[in-house]
Amino acid sequence: MGRTVRLTETELISLINNVLLEQKLNEEEHIVKGASWDYLKKNDMYYARKTNTTEWILTSGEVANAIATKIFKTPIKTNNVKTNNVKSPFENKGQGDLFRQYVIKYYPNIAKKNDLSIRGSFNNDNIINSSNEIITTKKYGKIKLSDLFFKQNQQAKLTSSEAGQTLPSLVKTGFNIDKSSFKSNLGYYVRKCTQVGCAEFTYDMIGNAFGDAWQAYRKFNQYANVTPDLVKKITDVFNSINKSGMPTLNDSSVNDDKSKNIISSLVPSDQQQFNSLPLGAVVGLYYPDSSNFDLAFFQSAVGMSRDNQGKWVKLKQPYFCKQSDKCGDTLWKQDDENKNIKFVPNSTLKSGKSFIPNTHIGFIGYIDSKGERYVVHNVHQTVYAFPISKMSRNTLSIIWAGTPKIN
Repeated sequence: MGRTVRLTETELISLINNVLLEQKLNEEEHIVKGASWDYLKKNDMYYARKTNTTEWILTSGEVANAIATKIFKTPIKTNNVKTNNVKSPFENKGQGDLFRQYVIKYYPNIAKKNDLSIRGSFNNDNIINSSNEIITTKKYGKIKLSDLFFKQNQQAKLTSSEAGQTLPSLVKTGFNIDKSSFKSNLGYYVRKCTQVGCAEFTYDMIGNAFGDAWQAYRKFNQYANVTPDLVKKITDVFNSINKSGMPTLNDSSVNDDKSKNIISSLVPSDQQQFNSLPLGAVVGLYYPDSSNFDLAFFQSAVGMSRDNQGKWVKLKQPYFCKQSDKCGDTLWKQDDENKNIKFVPNSTLKSGKSFIPNTHIGFIGYIDSKGERYVVHNVHQTVYAFPISKMSRNTLSIIWAGTPKIN
């Protein structure tokens, strides 16, 4: 007679997931904790993270279904008609639920046919089969129901797992803000990213390239109004950096603090003036923890930047020259670097119109249900979201704003 092996619920889960050794459910948070992995259920979406870490990973498809059924004991409704792993046209549950409500209201026969409930997964068979139904309309002719939905509900593209409006390119990344902790110079954690620099991340999300962060103000025609006293300080710092030579990327120098003080003085004290910016607006940022204040300052002052091969390229005329009466003929040039020359401001700077050597850049990526704007930015391949209401001259803050065309 064969021997019957009885497994406890925890042992069964361990076999299924090969990682979970014990189960502990927090009813309020809907978290299952284990020795190697933790699982979170939030708004009918399922997340996983390695134990003793803080980064939740949004799951989908079979992984999400396995967590739902095996960990949280939630039955998954599916249609008998299989979609053969066809990709869902929806990016998240928010979009999926809007579509479900749309179908139930305007196409009840399709909803009934596909057993479509008013809320549920955004990528199961029920919703994918419904989305692929072909509808005949006067305006568009024959069209898939999901395509018709997005044409008639364009705001749905702004729907992420966060209540409010999210830049569509961010929606596609699975935008989700972790509000369990806040860092004064970074904001709330969002996710890891592959882009190394803040400018690269920004124009990947916006669809517009504009060079280094400290040259972006030129793209949006933004300049600072400065007093004669500040012009003198700017000139003194420029001469000090030029005598020492071109600063190195991510390498602090004796001129960093001097440059930082000038840049911080350009930050508007009223940050709330930026809380009406639209999604996609690019913003030049003061990032207190930067180690590139001197480099940003010097490159902005001489109108030069780096290309993809690391070579210096000229973008605009320098703001300094050797003789004010013959400025055009005595403008700063590369041969003047590392020389003890007393440069003077050109006519633009002398008139009180200055370059803005911000070291960091981001964009308005999210507007919550109360109208609060969040600046989304990348620091060392980690994405953060910073609400404007928490900005001040002592934290991450906005120096200038520009609105490019969003692709």
